[in-house]
Amino acid sequence: MLLKYNSFSYRVNLIPNNKIESKEVKKEVVDYVRNVTRGKAKFGLELIKFHIHVENTMKYIFSNVIVCEDTETAKKLAFDPYVKMKTVTLEGDIYNPNGVLEGGHTQELYGVLKKVKEIQRLDEEKRFTSTKLLEM
Repeated sequence: MLLKYNSFSYRVNLIPNNKIESKEVKKEVVDYVRNVTRGKAKFGLELIKFHIHVENTMKYIFSNVIVCEDTETAKKLAFDPYVKMKTVTLEGDIYNPNGVLEGGHTQELYGVLKKVKEIQRLDEEKRFTSTKLLEM
């Protein structure tokens, strides 16, 4: 229906949620990334919340992406022979293990990644405060 009536004013990708499949990252790779980066990187799926109905789509998009706090960490992981996964920095630079580097300033992406980081920080602060209140 959307395509029939040309409802889009810009280019989009439509993902068939009921037909796509994603590959899960091996537990050994997840553990390796966590140990090597010491909290400077998180897998995309760890950073988002979504409705169960779009789970396949979210896994397809975010399961093989690592969000890194800095360029050094992003480069290290993307080109590490054990990891070889797409990484993105909080500034929006994307490193692909195939050698492609995407970058440049996009205020929209930069703002979103910074907001995700701030939401995580606030969630952790809320959990800490709630725990302290329960202890009183």
